[in-house]
Amino acid sequence: MFIHIDAVDTLFFRDSRPFDAGTDTFAESTLPSPLAIYGAIGNYVLSQNKTDVPGFLRGEIEDGTLGKYNNSLQDTRLKIKGVFLTKGGEIYLPAPANLFKRDNEAYWVATPGSKQDLKWDIDDMNMVNLRPLALPEEDCKPVEAYVWLAEMKEKLLQAGEVIQIGEFKNDIFFMTEQRVGHRIRRDASVVEEGFLYSAGHLRPNEELRGRQYAKGGLLVVVEGLDGFQVDGIISLGGEGRKAKLSSEKTPPLTFQDIQAEVLSKVKQNRRFFVYLLTPSIFANGWTRGEWPDEFKGATLVGATVNKPVYFSGWQRSTASQGTPRPMRKAVPQGSVYFFEVANDWDDKNFEILYETYNLNESLSEEYPSAGFGISLIGVW
Repeated sequence: MFIHIDAVDTLFFRDSRPFDAGTDTFAESTLPSPLAIYGAIGNYVLSQNKTDVPGFLRGEIEDGTLGKYNNSLQDTRLKIKGVFLTKGGEIYLPAPANLFKRDNEAYWVATPGSKQDLKWDIDDMNMVNLRPLALPEEDCKPVEAYVWLAEMKEKLLQAGEVIQIGEFKNDIFFMTEQRVGHRIRRDASVVEEGFLYSAGHLRPNEELRGRQYAKGGLLVVVEGLDGFQVDGIISLGGEGRKAKLSSEKTPPLTFQDIQAEVLSKVKQNRRFFVYLLTPSIFANGWTRGEWPDEFKGATLVGATVNKPVYFSGWQRSTASQGTPRPMRKAVPQGSVYFFEVANDWDDKNFEILYETYNLNESLSEEYPSAGFGISLIGVW
């Protein structure tokens, strides 16, 4: 199922920095983590099913749609398979970390170079076969933005110089709007004197493109809600901000049109890459300790990984109370991992790998059902 999320007014998602109203004055907002989206959709399902939330959280009862409560979000019935920014009916993906912009305004898709005789000063078996990226001679800088889905599909099929590509910053989807608030006493639901603070909220960017109205929003790919009617208002993120849910049966996001060509090129080149659409939590920090069984026979030869991002989230204990989840460090969305395979690697292995992990199963070692570690597979 494809679920559209449209903010009714503004949205607020706290960043990873600590904040305590009264002690701190300013709270910053960021784009939502998959955990926030998962919690909001799950809460909507519980509400629609009229499930006893305290009993569900204690594991005493099952929800007819979600099944048993699973705090680790491992192999749950409800799974998120991606969270994407949208505007005006278009879908945007995070720019891959190996996309660089040159001084002459051209773009370069970097891949591992051919130099094999490097000596790493890090005692890590994952580094043995790694090669640095081959970059152009002139100055270039990584692209920290979003790209159109259609142009990203082209990149999954090629490597080298890209002459034109759309580059879009966060503010075309959501603008930052400063709001002033008071801390509320939970026992009496009244404001506490002296606890005034300012928070940066996200307001969807709205504009007219000719005769078409375009508004920034979110698209969530969800598994496990077959037959469930999704159409209503939810609370999403901090301060109980409201958003509208609506579902779409016709897939607005598919890669079936390029699957045959990707499979053919990988079998010919004996190389593929994994491009993270959502952040992923790995036990070894920047990469997995061991890649899944489908990757056996494939060698990691390069990676482009930006600085980590941090997530916490909220863990409910009763119908209205809860505690923060532990802080986790994650590999950011857009990270790219390059693999090579031997000539005797069975082509059927890659077909299985592609069908399993291309916009499907999670590669994250924590919270996989919540939408972390969703990837696309391409060729280089």
